[in-house]
Formats: sequence, structure tokens, C-alpha cells
Amino acid sequence: MQVFEFHFNPKAKEDTIFDSFIYEPENISEKRLGNLYIVGQLSNALPYDAEFLSNLVQVIKSEYYSNLQRSSESALRESLRKANEFLSKIAREGKVNWLGNLNFTILSIKEANLAPFTLSSNDIPFILNFAQVGRMKILLLRKDDILDISRDLEFQETEIYPLKIFENIVHGKLMLDDKIMILTRDVFSAFAESDDRKNENLIKDFAQIANKKSLNEILKRRKKALSKISGIFLFIVLTEAHSKIAEAFSFKKFLSRIPKLPPAKLKIKLPPFSPLPPLPQLLKPYSKISLLRNKLAFPKIQPFLSRLKPCPFFKKGGTKGVKKKIGLVLILTLILIISFFIFREEKKKELKETYQILEEIKAEKVRAENLLIFEDKTRANLLLQQALSKILPLTKKGLPLQSETKALKESIEESLVSLNQLEEIPNPGLFFEIPAQAKLHPKKMLLLDGSLYLFNPLKSNSLIQCFPETNELKETELQSISSEFNFALEISNQNRVNFDELCTYGSYLYSLDSKLGEIIKYGKNQEKFSGESWISPESKKSPVGAKSMTIDGNIWILTQDNKIDRYYQGIYKETLGLNIFPLVENLTKIWTNFNLLHLYLLEPAKNRLIILSKKGDILKQYQSEKFDNLLDFAVSEDGKTIYLLNGLMVYRINIE
Repeated sequence: MQVFEFHFNPKAKEDTIFDSFIYEPENISEKRLGNLYIVGQLSNALPYDAEFLSNLVQVIKSEYYSNLQRSSESALRESLRKANEFLSKIAREGKVNWLGNLNFTILSIKEANLAPFTLSSNDIPFILNFAQVGRMKILLLRKDDILDISRDLEFQETEIYPLKIFENIVHGKLMLDDKIMILTRDVFSAFAESDDRKNENLIKDFAQIANKKSLNEILKRRKKALSKISGIFLFIVLTEAHSKIAEAFSFKKFLSRIPKLPPAKLKIKLPPFSPLPPLPQLLKPYSKISLLRNKLAFPKIQPFLSRLKPCPFFKKGGTKGVKKKIGLVLILTLILIISFFIFREEKKKELKETYQILEEIKAEKVRAENLLIFEDKTRANLLLQQALSKILPLTKKGLPLQSETKALKESIEESLVSLNQLEEIPNPGLFFEIPAQAKLHPKKMLLLDGSLYLFNPLKSNSLIQCFPETNELKETELQSISSEFNFALEISNQNRVNFDELCTYGSYLYSLDSKLGEIIKYGKNQEKFSGESWISPESKKSPVGAKSMTIDGNIWILTQDNKIDRYYQGIYKETLGLNIFPLVENLTKIWTNFNLLHLYLLEPAKNRLIILSKKGDILKQYQSEKFDNLLDFAVSEDGKTIYLLNGLMVYRINIE
């Protein structure tokens, strides 16, 4: 195990004390408890605090190695109890300056006691236990993965009565070549702050360190930033020096170490289930049933069988028939035994494959958590969804490791719900319900001049007007227009236009023909409205099969495969892929306008409304079991109120 200590500018702040302490076992007995690593920092220190850290560390170290029969976890827990007693004692003496100013991390790392049988020859060889108070960063580097393992302890509250500073212990397992970084906050900021490189690259480079020289080269890149701060960086590398101790048990290797003795003196007891020879060799002696039948003989029971001739079982064939039947029974028994071993091997193989897939999924989850450290939510979301798609087939009944699979699946789903801003609304606010006697079953909804209009395009003779301020409903019959026309819209009979959707922007009207992949722009020209194709011949894409359209200067098209195409000035610009959990099945409507910053999507199949940024980032999802017949929605001018048409009911969502 290699350890590198870096203390940056220890005297830069007169009121800050920090130090690191490393304790390695002094004998074989202490090796059972492993190594102890401690990093402490005290801010706003007073003159009498000069020995505070060393005194506290001495209490912890003495207790940790005082009883060598304990496990490393129990030893650390007792050490923390002693530390709490020490801190409580000095607090009663009036020395409380350390309260709220102490940042302290304790780690113990010991070699694992491997079981005789393991699923993998590269099993987990190290056990990690650690505790923390205050704000420090502990990062675990495993190949290309970076995991902030101190996150859950970083903001834990201190119990004052009775005084308990160290409360929780985190334990886990480490692999060969894992690396651990312990950093005070200023040092972590110096490593993570933006430079000409991406934030994550500097910390990721630590995972490739081979020696102290390469470590120093990385630190030189932050020389300017590190010269301005003070703090500690402790870097622990689990090197190959421990690989022999950590190897999984192997009978072959074990037997190779036994001195060669004369055959009569060597006695080796094999495990209950020794490896089987290949199946063809097992079946070879019984491949010719006729040969087996000729060679079977039972001289000891023949006199007895001769006396059983009257028995119906022996009426035909005599002892020869008995031999045949017993031979068949033996063959059947042998087949059952072989089947048992084959079944056992298949189960073992299935267990190993499931275990390996779960490990891959855990690794993807870790990578996603690493990306979240650097605020890369888009890639983290994608990784978690990939992990979920891999784990779902493993949840089928009858497959091994069901409890582990279920726990991991729930953990991934919990992360996805949080990351995708999914809000479940058990009881959404009912704005109003359309009376059954109205005999109107609206399919569309429009918010205009502060009033909601609900109508059915197939029955255009009436609509319902709702006034949100008073909740008053008014059913209106549409009368024939008796006034004179002062303009007309001319459409050629030779080119039939399908108005799948109509939108207005400025003084223009836009119609979508999804069948032909056309958007027609209509404008007033010499007292007459005329239309022309808006899609430029230079555009690389057209909206064939589009499901919905909206305009805010750009034209946004909801495609047949639930993606969003953006067009500007008649030319296709980009496609926004929707990386959303739960996965999108069938979106039906997209909407926005010039005054709003967001895109709104309706998905009746998942009972939800989705709000995106105009870059495609997920902002909010509203979902409810009561949204069981979503037809349309409308958004207020300020974007703070959303109305959802659900059958004969209109729900209202207020956004803070």
C-alpha cells in the first residue's frame, strides 16, 4: 500500500491547524485490524488548541489497537466512542472552541479474510471503514470511476446532549489498484475548479498515477491555484504488493504448495463435490445397453430369485427379465444423477452470469454518480437508464440473487425519479367539471384573453367558455357569420391540403400537412390571403408523419418517433432526443410561445405533462393516476398555471 502526503502552505492561516496521521500495524497481531489513516483540520483555533488534534488522534489510535480480537469495524466504533468521551470531557472544562470548527476524517483499511470459495478469482481483497465530521472530501477512484464516498456523512448533524461528534460509520470493500483521495475543502476546490481543461479531467488523471513522479506532474498543473490555499491532500494507492494475500482460494494452488511425500503417506480430503469429468466420458460406459446387459450378473441373489418365480413380476423372462429391469432402473438412476449435476452446473453458471451483470450495472451507477459530482446530469441520466434497462430482465422470478437485484433496481429508480424531476400528484386540484347535461365532450382547449374555451372540432356548433377568476361556465352556440367577408383564403383544387394543425405567429397563419411533410405559411397579400410552402428546398429534412407543431420564431415539430425537430427560416436545424425517465411511449402534443422559455409535452399513455428547456433538458414532470384521459392542455401567459383537460374534468397545476 502506497501513501502520499501533501501539506499545502500550513502557515498561510494563523488560526487554522491541520495535520495527517498514518498508523501501520507494528506486528502480525495488529495486522488483523489493518492500517489507520487520519486527517484533521481545526479552523478559528486559539493558542491552547495547538495540541488538540494530536491528543484526539492519540485517544483514537490507542483504543483502536487495544483489543486485537475485535473486527476492524468494532475497533473503529469503540475508538469513536472514546473520542466522543474525550471531546465531552474537554467541553465540560470549557474548551469548546472546536465545536463547529472541526473537520476530521478517520479511515481503516485491512486485508479481507477470503472464504474458501469465491465467485471470482479477482474477489474484493480489502475492507474499508471510515467516519467523518465536518466537511472533507473522500473520493474513491476505481479505473475510470470517481465516487464521492463522503457525501452522506458530510452534513450530518451533531448531537449536543449528550455530546456525540462521531456518530456513523461507513463500511465497504476495496479492490486491488483502487485509489483513495482525502482532501480538505480548499484543496478539493483547487483540483475541481475550471481551467483550460474540463473539471473532471484533473481528478480522473489521478486514477492513472503509477508513481510519485507522475503524481507530482499532475500537481504542477495546479501549482498556481495550490499556492494560494492551505490544506491537506492524502493519496492512498492499494498496490499489487498485497495481491498474493488477497488471492481467492484455489485447490490447485493449495495442493501445489504441499511437500511431495510418498503416496502411502499423502492423504488429501477433497471437497464433497469434486469436479466432474466431461459428460461424454460419463456416458461412455453405458452407451451400449446390450453390452451392459450381458455383463451384469448377480450370483448371490440367484437362489433367492428362483424361489420367486410364481410372483407375477417374474412370470416372463425369469431371472433374465429381472436383470434387464434392474439394469434399466440403474440406468434411470444414473441419468437422474447426471441430470442433477448438469442442473447444478447450469445454476452455478447462471449465478455467476447474474453476479457479473449486477457488477456491471453497479459500475454504471457509480459512473453516473461521478458525473453528477461535475453536474453532468444529461450523461448521468442516460447511464442510469441504461443500467435500469439491463437490470429489468434479472427481476424475473426464478433467477438468482433476487434480493440484491431488487435493491439495486429500486436504488436506480430512486435516483432517476430525483434526476428527472418527476412529481407524483395524488390529488391534483380540480378546476371545474363539465356538467353531463351539457352534452359536450370536448377534445381541445384554448386559453384566450384570460378565458378557457373547450370545444370538439368534430362538433363545431358549440363550445364552453370558462372564466378562471369566477369559475363561471358558459355554453355558447356558434351562429352563422352574417357580416361581409373582406378577405378570402384560396386553395387550389388540384392540391388538397390537410390541416393537421394550425398555428399563428405574428400576422401569419401556419398549417401542418404531416402526410405530405409540408408547412404552409399564409399571409395577407392585396386584400387576399395566399399560402406558400414554408419548408425550404435546401432543408435536409421535412416534417413527414409529424404529430404536433408549435411556433415561437422557431417551428418545433413533434415527430412520429417522439423526438423534437427544430426548424428556423424554413430549414431543419436540429433534433432534440428525449432522455426522460419514465421512458417516453407516445407524446401527443407540443406547445410553447415566444414569451415562454420552456417546451410543454403531453403524454396521455404515461398520465403526465413534461416541461423541457428549449435545449432539451428536463425541468419538471407532473404525473397523477387521476390523469387517466388526458386530451389537451393550456398554459397561462406567465407560465405559472397549467390547465389539463382530462375527459369532462379540467385540472389546474400552479407552478411556484
